[in-house]
Amino acid sequence: KTILAVNRVIIYRFKTDWTAIVVAEACENNYISLLDKIVWQEEFLIDYLELYRQGNFQAITDIYNHNLNSFHIKWLEKRQIRAKLMIPILKNGELWGLLAVHSCSHPRHWQVWEIDLLQDISLLFSIALHQNELYRELEVAKQELEELVFQDELTKIGNRRGFNNKIQAEWERLTKEEQALSLIICDLDYFKQYNDTYGHVQGDHCLKEVANIIVQSIRISLDSAFRYGGEEFAIILPNTSLVDAIYVANRIKLQLRQSKLEHNGSLIDNYITFSFGVSTIFPSLQLNYQTLVKEADRALYQAKQKGRNRIDCISLDNLIDSK
Repeated sequence: KTILAVNRVIIYRFKTDWTAIVVAEACENNYISLLDKIVWQEEFLIDYLELYRQGNFQAITDIYNHNLNSFHIKWLEKRQIRAKLMIPILKNGELWGLLAVHSCSHPRHWQVWEIDLLQDISLLFSIALHQNELYRELEVAKQELEELVFQDELTKIGNRRGFNNKIQAEWERLTKEEQALSLIICDLDYFKQYNDTYGHVQGDHCLKEVANIIVQSIRISLDSAFRYGGEEFAIILPNTSLVDAIYVANRIKLQLRQSKLEHNGSLIDNYITFSFGVSTIFPSLQLNYQTLVKEADRALYQAKQKGRNRIDCISLDNLIDSK
């Protein structure tokens, strides 16, 4: 604005109906602001839209000496525009908006170097728009790739790699916050017999059903569910005490029971059941998350040894047995 010695510089952005809204502005204090206002009228589209779509600029040195109709002049007067220069902004060859400079108090003869400068600025803006679009596309592609890398293809919950990534992050965060981290590792009882009885296709369907039950039983915003391997699942519970982790395990156990997924090959029930290992620890710099995993694994082993379809819990050196 200072270099060109003008009173107002604005950027219009066209909407889908070709009305234009001012999205950026630099304006001297003694002139009205047009920021966030829709300033493009249907009457002007007929005369100027195609001009701008072809990449051409418009220069008006004096609104009273440019063969403008009375309606257009009144419209410009209301917005304190005496002279203006309009440069199209193209994005991928399509009209995105306009770069405009206004002389508000007196006529203005636009120099060639001024037009060239604004066209260069418009080109740089177009490049920035394209780069921003590419960046967003890259971010979307990155997110999709991460989902593929960290997501189990069958159940659509996290996989083992996603588990390792998440628990490491929570361990580091909760070490700083000095808060508890709980882990549930659960294993479907006699799942080999399930596949032998119903076939692997039905077995895959069962795993998806079980994953959905787990997801519905946890706090989506805080907790994370993962397919830990085969018929084994893991639930990371940040900021969660042992008592609350047991509650979550019992809720999963109840939801699974209520789903009544038939399992005639089971040696302990007519329906699908889980054995649970629950562990809680306060993360510290002296330990790592493998300590928590080891304790949850040990609790799961104890649950299986005691007859399956049960929850065993370990919190540091304290063992709690919950039927």
